Amino acid sequence: MPIITHDTPISPAYISLLSSDYTMLNNTIGSYMSFELYKPIIIDSNVETWLKIESFKFTNSIYNVSIYSNIFYFGLASSAYAVQSVVITRSNYDINSLIIALNAIGFGFTFLYDSKTMKITISNTVNFNLFNATYNMLKILGFPNVKQVSVLKTLTSSNIINLIGSQMLYLSLPNLSLNSYGVKNSINKTSKSNVASIPVTSIQGDTQTYSSDLMHKINDKIITFIEVRIIDENGNEVNFNGVDWFLNVSFIFSYKKEYRKPTYLTDIPENIDNIDNSIG
Repeated sequence: MPIITHDTPISPAYISLLSSDYTMLNNTIGSYMSFELYKPIIIDSNVETWLKIESFKFTNSIYNVSIYSNIFYFGLASSAYAVQSVVITRSNYDINSLIIALNAIGFGFTFLYDSKTMKITISNTVNFNLFNATYNMLKILGFPNVKQVSVLKTLTSSNIINLIGSQMLYLSLPNLSLNSYGVKNSINKTSKSNVASIPVTSIQGDTQTYSSDLMHKINDKIITFIEVRIIDENGNEVNFNGVDWFLNVSFIFSYKKEYRKPTYLTDIPENIDNIDNSIG
């Protein structure tokens, strides 16, 4: 991390943001919004701006079966495998409550959980397919995100069930131009312009605070607002279910440093001796 010295007349800017105190809401789930500054930050051309995330505090109010993973898509042999769907109520499930919700789907389906293998077996009175359409729950049920075809009217998940919920939060400030690096052609686009990558360590209902000493160079010369976007490891905007988060950032300003090549004896002109003799 570079050592940044505040050496300009521009005072450091410390800004505290509360998610419910936004200027403009960019989504309805509390993770993408804009905050207009009381007055703009104007930076001279010979000054560099550095951003630091002082702290980010949030509550793990994120459902493990969310709006991005709560649709059960299926097709039955008796209906020529035409795609049908049932929406599972989004919530924070344990395995018992999830099995109860799944067995309420109907359409001839039965769901059984094996506590030893931690896998789910799905049965029906006819053969069936499971589909990987938008916001499906295959990953929750322990299946790869591809079409699943039953054998003898039964399917057992190849992976264990996944009720962990969000494991990572990625905090970005999209309106600011950062000197940042990301993975080229990333599928989930979780690494582009991030200012913080936050492992979720709090259990459901608990709060968590993140802070960092990292400094991010900002290329903008006028900052009138701050846009905040928070996504999970799948690139989905996080639903905090109405619970506020708190973000504190600081901007530090330093003069641009000019590199001057050192002078070596070999850089001195060959006729310097003649000049010295004439002076003598």
